[in-house]
Amino acid sequence: LTAALDLVRLGHSATVFDALPVAGGMMRVGIPPHRLPTELLDWEIQQIVDEGVGLRLNTWVDNIPELLENGYDATLIATGAHSAKKLSIRNSNHPDNWLSLDLLRRISLGEKIDLSGKKVIVLGGGNVALDTARVVVRLGASEVRMACLEPRGEMPGFEWEVEVAESEGVEVCPARTFKEIVVKDEKIVGVRCVEVI
Repeated sequence: LTAALDLVRLGHSATVFDALPVAGGMMRVGIPPHRLPTELLDWEIQQIVDEGVGLRLNTWVDNIPELLENGYDATLIATGAHSAKKLSIRNSNHPDNWLSLDLLRRISLGEKIDLSGKKVIVLGGGNVALDTARVVVRLGASEVRMACLEPRGEMPGFEWEVEVAESEGVEVCPARTFKEIVVKDEKIVGVRCVEVI
């Protein structure tokens, strides 16, 4: 969107194609509304559209030569960081082991997920992990923990947000490395960690 706006301001015609049903990329589906209010993002996107940027949602592009044949002079690929991968530990492919980005996207797109009474552990200590832990609290989980490799003072997430997450009920377990997701009777019952000294 920003690149298209810059192009329009330089006198070009620009259209953004987005596979999602909403505009904004990772700012829309990767940052939860408690951190970036949807209304603010909607306002900013509308300003961009009002300056002349075309916007085509629900449009997956996989044939750039076809775009060029249909009147576009150039393409700029700006896909964002929409993918994540699971840790290579035992049982990581269990269906109840979710990727943070997938959960944040599902919630941002309006999917109803009820975690009432569930115990959830988020692996990681960065801002995405913090966003995920705080979203999980809002989804009704009875217990939310974050386990991360770094010691408390070296976590990559913002310290102020770590403090906010703790005030919302998230228990932070720093200096842990992950060994396996523990499964019993086909259900996740825990994560085996080892303290990093």
